[in-house]
Amino acid sequence: MFESADGFSPTVGIIGAVLGLIQVMQQLDKIDEVGRGIAVAFVATIYGVGAANLLFYRRRGS
Repeated sequence: MFESADGFSPTVGIIGAVLGLIQVMQQLDKIDEVGRGIAVAFVATIYGVGAANLLFYRRRGS
C-alpha cells in the first residue's frame, strides 16, 4: 500500500496545485485574493511531495 501511496502522492499534490491555480485565474479581477490562491496551490504541492517523501517512502522497507 505504501509503495503505491508514495507514487501517487506527488501526483495528487500537482493536481491540487493546478486546481488552485485555475481558481486564481478565475479571480484575477480580485487582486487581494490572488496571493491567497497561489499560496494554497503551493501548499497542495508541498503536501503531496512531502507526504510521498516523509511519510510513505520511509515505510517502503517496513
